[in-house]
Amino acid sequence: MLVNSITPANVHGDQLTRTASLPYHTNQLERALLLLIAAVGILGSIYIFSATSGSTPPEYQHSIAPIYSEQSSTADDEWKAKFKNYIKIEGKKQVGQSLNFTFVGEKEGGRYVLEMGNGNRMIITGRSFPFTYTVPGKYKLELKKIQKGLITNVASQNIRIKG
Repeated sequence: MLVNSITPANVHGDQLTRTASLPYHTNQLERALLLLIAAVGILGSIYIFSATSGSTPPEYQHSIAPIYSEQSSTADDEWKAKFKNYIKIEGKKQVGQSLNFTFVGEKEGGRYVLEMGNGNRMIITGRSFPFTYTVPGKYKLELKKIQKGLITNVASQNIRIKG
C-alpha cells in the first residue's frame, strides 16, 4: 500500500488553500440557499405577526365561538352555591376597602386560582388573602382548579363593588 504525505517542501501555501476549499460555484450555491432560507423565515415571521396582531380579520370572525356562553339563572345559582363551598368573602364591598378571601374548600391534591374579574389572578397558597378593588363595578370571580396539567372551572360568583 502506497501512502503519499504532504509536506511543506513539496506544496506551496496557496495550492493547499485552493485544494482544501470548495469550488467557487458550490460556495455561491450555499450562500444563495442560506439567503433564501433567511428570507423565507423573515417573511413568514412578518406574516404571522401581522396576521395575529390587532383585531380578528372579518373573514374569520364568524368561525370563532365565544368562550363563555350565557347561563340560565338556575345555573348561576348552582355556581354561586358551589363558590360558597370554596371561598368565603368578608369585608365592605367598596372601592379602596380590603376584602378578605378565605379558602374553605379542600385542596384535593390540586392547585386553585381565583380570577378576580379585573384581570388579576390570585394563586391560592394559603388559607386566606386580602384583595382591594380600585374601580367600582360588577366583577365575575371564577375559581379554577389546576390538576395534572388541566384547568377546570370549579365555581363562579358575581360581586358588585360600590364607589
